[in-house]
Order: sequence, then C-alpha cells, then structure tokens
Amino acid sequence: MGDILIRQIFGNEMIDTLYGFASYAFHPSPPMPQKDEWQKWIEKRPEQSLFVLYEDGKPLSCAASVAMIQNVRGKIFDQTGVFGVATSPLVRWKGYCRHVLMSLFTYSYSSGNTFSCLYPFKESFYENLGYTTFPASQLARFKPEALMSLLKKDLGGEILFTSIQDGFDDYQNFLRQHLLRVHGMTVTRQIDPSKGIMNKAWMVKVVLNGRVEGLMQYQIQGGEHDRGKFQFCVLCFYYLSSQAKYLLLQWIARHVDQADRVLLVLSPAEQPNTWLSDLRLTTESYHAPMGRVINVEKLGGMQVGEGSFTTRIRDPFCPWNQGFWKFSSEDGLLRVTRVNSAESEMNIQALSALVYGTHNIDDFTWRGWASMPDYLKDTMRHMFSPQIPFMDEVF
Repeated sequence: MGDILIRQIFGNEMIDTLYGFASYAFHPSPPMPQKDEWQKWIEKRPEQSLFVLYEDGKPLSCAASVAMIQNVRGKIFDQTGVFGVATSPLVRWKGYCRHVLMSLFTYSYSSGNTFSCLYPFKESFYENLGYTTFPASQLARFKPEALMSLLKKDLGGEILFTSIQDGFDDYQNFLRQHLLRVHGMTVTRQIDPSKGIMNKAWMVKVVLNGRVEGLMQYQIQGGEHDRGKFQFCVLCFYYLSSQAKYLLLQWIARHVDQADRVLLVLSPAEQPNTWLSDLRLTTESYHAPMGRVINVEKLGGMQVGEGSFTTRIRDPFCPWNQGFWKFSSEDGLLRVTRVNSAESEMNIQALSALVYGTHNIDDFTWRGWASMPDYLKDTMRHMFSPQIPFMDEVF
C-alpha cells in the first residue's frame, strides 16, 4: 500500500472525478455515457460533496452526498443522501471504499446531520457500515383497460396538466407539504433545479376545493419500434384523499387508446389490488433503500410512545455515538441523554432499525445486533411502534 490521502474536492475536479468513477461503475461501457447532460445535472445540484481516496496521488475510490431533509416519526431532520460510491477495479476488496465512507460520515456529523440514507449496490456491505434495510417500494403493472369504468364517473375536482419543467415550483411545494405526512420521506434541503431541468416528465395535479390533494409525475415510454404501443410510466403517485386517487387513476384511463400497459411506482404500504375490481395487476419489489443514524444525540423530538430505557450503543464507524444513552418519552416526544451505565446493548444497526420501525425487535438478538432482557423489548415496542418508511426520492 502506498501513501493514502482522503480529501474533499470541488468544482471541475469534482465533476471530472465523479464522472469517471460513476460512468465506469454504473453504466454499460465502452463507450462512456454522454458527459454534457450529466454535467448539467451535477453542476446545478445544490449542497453536494465528494470525498476521494488517493494512493500515491492517484484517485482510486470516491463517495458523494447531497444535503437532504427527512421525516422520521413526525419530525424533520437533516439527512445526508449518499450516492456515487465507487472504487477502481485495481483496488476493490481492499477496504478503500469503507475508508472514504467513514470520512463522509465525519463530514455529515460535523455538518449537523442526524441520519444518512442511500440505495445500496449490496445490502450486506452497507449493513456492516451501520445501515439497516427499508421495505422495498413496489412496481405495479396492469392494463389501462382495467380503469375504463372510471371514465363513466363524474369524480369532480379540477385537473391541471403541464410538464414537470413548467410546474417544477408547484411540484417542489407539494413535496415539501407531503413530507410532513410521510414517515421516511426525503427531499433535498434546498430546491434542486436539476430535477426540473433534467427530468423529462409530465405532471398532473388534482385540485379539490382550492387545495392540491393529488400529484402524479409520469412519462409515456416506447415509440416507433413498438409499433405505437406505449407504456404509461408513473414515477410519482401522491394523493391525500380517495377522491384525488381516483381522479389520478381516471387520468391514466384517458390514455387507454395510447398506451397498452401501465407501470406505477408505489409505497410498500400501498395495496393497489384493492383499488378496483378486475384490476389484475402484478407487483414486484423495486428500490429497497437503507438508512442509519449518524448522530444519536440529535434524535430527540420525534414522536414516540410512553416509556424509557438505557442502552450502550456500539458504532465503530461513528465513534461519537458510542457509549451509554437514555431514551425517554416526555409529552410524547423523544428525549436522548448520555448516562453512566445501561441495562442493554445494541449496535447502530439495531438503533437505526428501531427508530425507523423497520424490523421486529425480537430479530435483533438473532441478527447479532443487540443484547437485552425481554421486558425491555416491550418498552421499546411501545415507544417505537412499527413503521413503513417510504423514502421515495431517488438520488
């Protein structure tokens, strides 16, 4: 091993380095993908950072992040969205990527973030770094003909139809309002103009009594080679009421003579097979993101049930988290304080799973994540009820 240096880079150096690593790691090659469109997106993306590991002056591994906010049990926290994690095949399986991510954790902590989330290339790799897996989103597939009964109904409301570029501000405003309602949901901390510029999609809003209660972003995919058979691909499907949901589905039905199949990205909590009779849809797992606690001390303020417990946290990758902590409920909100001893032990994976509500607490012992008496499990269940986080944002 030569001389190792990890540093944060900026500007054109960041763009050129990330392009090289990301193009080789995440795209078919050769040739490399077009740089111009990608560069427009990366240059306009706000609050991003890139850490690179150099050996003898040569860049060999990198990890990038973007500043985001996330709803965790009703409170909005600062969060780091990790992306662009890649290593040259010259040095893979040498632990270089782990060292870069540890630098990113330290940067995230010093920047005031409480959580970190990502989409893994391999879950076990990131689990070893403290992340825990969320339930996967769903891809629902069905024929638009199954929605035709909605075309005969007067569902009321108002439909507003535009491109995502023209309606980007409305789109962002709705997302930020929806963020307050959905556990696990994330959006960029600053408005991300790159999403409006690069995302070639249509947008439909449902307005009921002067209020936006539904929003759908979609593309019509396919073309000449498919002999006019198109796919209606729904990228975002949000609704605040049943009326808004069926108005969005009715809009899809209006394309029955244009598209012969529908692809719909949905929360893991949705049950689309119950929406209409004879829908005959199929579902498959889509992205399964992962999340971890970056700063235990800043977890306070989220909504929890009554109770309290103490535990010793193990987190070798974020050493500021290690030690004895008390988690207690005060007026329905979590309070976190350091203490001198504890009645249980858990690693950061267990705490992350507990806070996000993604795992059965009984599984912690068998996963090698925790050691605790049974009575404490009941307290934890009461404080941290099971949840289904839906991060939604892909970064």
